Amino acid sequence: MKSSDWLVVGVECLVMTAIAIAINTVMGYIPFAVTSAWQLGSFMVMLFAFRRGPLPGFLSGLLLGFGQLVIDYLTMGTPFNVQTVLVAIAAVLFGSAGLFAKNLQRTLNNRRMSSVYLNLGTGTVLAVLAYFLVSGLIRFLFEENVIFQNLLQTEGIRTLASGALALVVLFGLLFIKSDQYIPRHTPYLTRRERSRLLND
Repeated sequence: MKSSDWLVVGVECLVMTAIAIAINTVMGYIPFAVTSAWQLGSFMVMLFAFRRGPLPGFLSGLLLGFGQLVIDYLTMGTPFNVQTVLVAIAAVLFGSAGLFAKNLQRTLNNRRMSSVYLNLGTGTVLAVLAYFLVSGLIRFLFEENVIFQNLLQTEGIRTLASGALALVVLFGLLFIKSDQYIPRHTPYLTRRERSRLLND
């Protein structure tokens, strides 16, 4: 990609990550036991990863983790320690949805919708599971008096909440405005395919 294209990707990364952090922060103030730690805004990182691929997705996830850590420190006094830093780094795993970006965009461009649904669903579920498995393991290793069964239950609820919201939003966007998954200068389509896409 040209340097100007990388600038566009960088700006998009910052915007999408900022929206994800804002969603997490707002959800922390809704009074039904949902806190910012549920990472409900992570679907924005996964959307970005589906658009731009794994490396930009990983960067967005990392920014989400550390941005959320700073917000939690300022609003709730969450300390910077080994556990919280490792959990912040683990948010990079939300970007693993980008591993399915190439297949998603190519099958979407060819209107092979069954493969599109498979790629979108698999990428979303695996990214959410990866994050919560790793963050749960970190909690188990660093928190004292943690009961494995209770940890499994709480992480399971968080996983279901985040995964369900991500699937609803990402599939909803697919049905409403599917072209949002294929950015103008995507590297995953040939010049001819991009030209045909823009002329449709």
